[in-house]
Amino acid sequence: MNLSHLAWRVVRGSLLGLAGYGIVGLLLLACDQSVWEGLLPIALTLGIALAGPRDRVASTDTMHAGLRVGAWLVLGVTFGALVYGAVATPARHWDGFVAWEMKATALAATPSLDQPYFKDQAVFAHSRDYPLLQPLTQAAVARLCGAAAGRALFPALWLLLLALTCLALRRLGHPQTHAWLATLGLGLLPMLVSPTSGAVDSGYAELAMLLALTTIAASLLLRDAWLLAAGCVLVVLLKPEGSVYAVATVCCTWLGSSRRLHVAAVVGTALALAVWWPVCALLQHGATASPSGLLQHLGGLTIVATVAIATQPRANGRARTVYIAVVGSLLAGIVGAALLLAPSLGGALAGYVDHLHQLPQRATRIPALMLAFAEQAVSIKRFGLLFPLLALALLRRDRAAVDPPTREVTMLLTLGLLVVAASMLLSPEDDFEHHVRSSLDRLLLQWSGVGVLCIASRLRPAPQVSAARMPSP
Repeated sequence: MNLSHLAWRVVRGSLLGLAGYGIVGLLLLACDQSVWEGLLPIALTLGIALAGPRDRVASTDTMHAGLRVGAWLVLGVTFGALVYGAVATPARHWDGFVAWEMKATALAATPSLDQPYFKDQAVFAHSRDYPLLQPLTQAAVARLCGAAAGRALFPALWLLLLALTCLALRRLGHPQTHAWLATLGLGLLPMLVSPTSGAVDSGYAELAMLLALTTIAASLLLRDAWLLAAGCVLVVLLKPEGSVYAVATVCCTWLGSSRRLHVAAVVGTALALAVWWPVCALLQHGATASPSGLLQHLGGLTIVATVAIATQPRANGRARTVYIAVVGSLLAGIVGAALLLAPSLGGALAGYVDHLHQLPQRATRIPALMLAFAEQAVSIKRFGLLFPLLALALLRRDRAAVDPPTREVTMLLTLGLLVVAASMLLSPEDDFEHHVRSSLDRLLLQWSGVGVLCIASRLRPAPQVSAARMPSP
């Protein structure tokens, strides 16, 4: 096993391990138990050990030595600055401090929910219903290695993001120079590395969401079912909008992926929701969910997951189109009915669902929203050339050269941007301009990794190597 294969095994195994740690950790919290900090290194070690042999043969071409040295130098200097920015001070921005850092601090002191900060409704806890995977992971690192090491989690996630992007593109057959340029473009996004809200050292969860969504896109391109399931688990357990992103992923696999990938996306999403909902109920109401209520949620999830898997279209041609139109409409109706019942669960998403009936009136905001999207797209100080290059890639005329995995990633990116737009229109905040100004760039940052992989795949869609059988970890 050469260095490239070993690096991919470490990256893939770390993502599988993080997803496994999230499932077990949230399950322990749901049962009112403590989460032992040693569980994190054990999960990561098991993930790497079970990640399996190489699944593809990476391209063997080389890059000019000067370019390679320059790339390593730029990334090294950036990494050093990010480490300093992360460990020198606590979170310096509002959400980073009140929504994430305080939870990590509380869990580092007592790694369970059996404490007033989480259970006593009289204690102020901002964003009480936010998923806990990031603060739980930060707390575990802090308990193992100290508070500064807990903050160093964020530069480590940045490194994992870059390694995932570069190695995935190499395993897809992209030339080394092409893979490195894409990696540099993503890793050096101004909004990601500058000292602002949502950046690496801000303490926000945007970096972790960016990593999780990039994992999903990479797994679709690589046809890696285990990695896809891990990505769906991570997005659900990181932020409230992650549940919607996971459903968007399931929609993409339902429409165009193999049965194996679709099952992986459905199972990963359902498993994450199954462990997160009881914890969310405990955080909001301060009491452990009743067994009957848990059984109802698990039963409902099982039924929905089974329907989602059983109804995946298998036919081709016109029959497939008719099937998708009919069954898709029925499933959309079921999802709509579920959305109407969502406010009863409470949580951050409920505030958006409550405003669905105002969508016709809020449609007048669409021109202003489109202008805001355009402003972000051309903002070099935030996203560099990401969106102009994405537009160029999407306007590519040679449709026949775009393979099915690339079309799936394009569909995922399209659905993701539509979800972002819908969140702007359905926001419970009355000040629309303020909400767009404070949130739109961070939500777009979450999808920048998917955008980079989409650009790379559409501008150079034909792989240089053929895929081998994916391993079972």
